[in-house]
Amino acid sequence: MEKIEVDKALLSVKEVCLYLGIGESKARELLTKTNNNFTVRIGSRVYANKIQLDKWIASNSGNRVERRRPVRRREPKEENSIGMRMMM
Repeated sequence: MEKIEVDKALLSVKEVCLYLGIGESKARELLTKTNNNFTVRIGSRVYANKIQLDKWIASNSGNRVERRRPVRRREPKEENSIGMRMMM
């Protein structure tokens, strides 16, 4: 396994893969398809700003669970007494 230089400011796609432990397709998706502040484009190439990437990881990690609103259940309609008598 390759070792990433810690003092590098920009990480290539392959270095992002090693750094995050993800595949190249997912790394390219993160760098190109998402609206983030860590992508740096130089010509047709994309890189990740390591400092911004670390901040993004910190803000997106953890066990945050989205709170859901309680589901309102419908009250069963009251049957009129005539209907109940007819059924019996």
